[in-house]
Amino acid sequence: MTWQLIERLYATSIRTYRLRPFDCRGVVVSGARPEDCPSSNIDYAMGWTGLFTKGLDVIKVTGDHISMMREYPHDLNLAQEISTLLNCAHPATAQRARAQTS
Repeated sequence: MTWQLIERLYATSIRTYRLRPFDCRGVVVSGARPEDCPSSNIDYAMGWTGLFTKGLDVIKVTGDHISMMREYPHDLNLAQEISTLLNCAHPATAQRARAQTS
């Protein structure tokens, strides 16, 4: 493909793409550091509001975009939040896992 064709395809896709809601629940994990946001109006949902017909959960964790995954205790907090979310979504699986470790 030529670069001109790629640019034309990209421009067309930007012009014609329309967001459509997903028929499910969504989850956004957001760092709880308002100083990382360049705007004074902080959107912890990061633009995902209204795109999930069954609702959107916003989980605020400690740390920033990188430290929430790489640094203690932020990584542990993130792992605990994800575990809690998964256990709520699939309680029977969580109960079986707890029974196997006891």
